[in-house]
Amino acid sequence: MRCAQALTWASAGDAPKFSDLSALVSHLGYDAPDHLKTGTRVLFALVYFGLGTAAFRRRNRIEAAWAIGALSADYLMLFNPRTETCSYVFLGPFIASLALFYVGKPGRAWLTYALAFAALGLACDAIPVVHGLTDRWFKPLIALLFLPVIVEFIFRHDTESKVRRS
Repeated sequence: MRCAQALTWASAGDAPKFSDLSALVSHLGYDAPDHLKTGTRVLFALVYFGLGTAAFRRRNRIEAAWAIGALSADYLMLFNPRTETCSYVFLGPFIASLALFYVGKPGRAWLTYALAFAALGLACDAIPVVHGLTDRWFKPLIALLFLPVIVEFIFRHDTESKVRRS
């Protein structure tokens, strides 16, 4: 019983210093009840697990390892109720490396620039004025928008990856 109480207390990330998905939603004016937040975390844990499994089956070893790492970082940033704004340093290398991956790929210039902007956006704490305007909502928004990019990376059809799969 005491363990359950400690876990409940630790997962109540309602302090204004936390920067997860519920902070983004509360910035829009909705404060979800705790049972909804917990249910959402469990549901999306399964979704992210399924995406990781798909990455393992569809991509070569290196790409699958990258995708599973990116999914893990993205899930932790969005759904860990104790995510602080400085925690997003963990997600930055995945966004930046995908931007580098898409450099020079035909039709991907816009995505390369968007990912580069997102990677730099995770460093907005270094500029006090910008940090004050973006605190608690901007970084979760970047993490949320990064998810469809990871999904596209996992499910895209290209012959290059399948040839190298071993």
